[in-house]
Amino acid sequence: MANCCSSCGKVLLVAVNILVGLLGIALLVGGCLLKFGSGLIEVDSYIENTLAEVVLDGIEQSLSGVLDNIVIICIVAGAVIFILSLLGCLGACCEWKIALVIYSIIVFLVLAAEVALIVLVILFRTEIKSTMKDAMNQTLYETYDNRADNNVVIGWNTLFYKFECCGVDDYMDIQNAKNFTQTNPKFKVIPFCCKDIDFNYPKLTPPPGDSSYNCSMHPSPENSNYRKGCFQTLQDFLELYQNLFLGVGISLVVIQILCLVAACCICREIGDGGGKAV
Repeated sequence: MANCCSSCGKVLLVAVNILVGLLGIALLVGGCLLKFGSGLIEVDSYIENTLAEVVLDGIEQSLSGVLDNIVIICIVAGAVIFILSLLGCLGACCEWKIALVIYSIIVFLVLAAEVALIVLVILFRTEIKSTMKDAMNQTLYETYDNRADNNVVIGWNTLFYKFECCGVDDYMDIQNAKNFTQTNPKFKVIPFCCKDIDFNYPKLTPPPGDSSYNCSMHPSPENSNYRKGCFQTLQDFLELYQNLFLGVGISLVVIQILCLVAACCICREIGDGGGKAV
């Protein structure tokens, strides 16, 4: 019965660690793509400048800094998980007791850290949701103006363009900004909130067939994003990746518990000499 447990444990440990290794690679690659940029997720440098101005109360860090820290954690966690999976496969295949003992200790510590991280992410998500909107409103009110060369303003305009949104709740947040005045009296909404524009600073291309920006003079749901706020758009964007990382994290916790049990079964069948059981 014990030998059966050991054999099953070995197969389980190797198979599961291959899966865990792949998940670790996915976490590592995903984190690197987010950190160093890719065609999959493009965050303009001007948007980063704007997000750096959005300081979250209670966390005392900018939204850009918080996102950067999460990405770094994902990269480190992915690398650790991948190395750990290699150690588990080595210990199981060679029945190397010291490797399995080290593996079990590290898995236990990683499990504790992952559970703590999952709890923090869940609590952090609630904290972000409750403070991000106020922080965005305050930042837009304080920083948005008519200066075309203001990096923060360029960031807001790029955000409106890339995320197809306008203001925090809607276009009135821009109209009410402390230092903003509408330069064209015919415009009810800034051109950056129009649909189908093309913006590559400093060039703004109007929508096809609308060179006079009718979408700014007579905005409607068909030609403008003026009623679509950026808070909810960003919230949906963040929650998509938070849910993804939570799903991966919870899956890893369950899998690593199975690995810990399997490693203990194998260790019981290996001699105290630290090598392969005879």
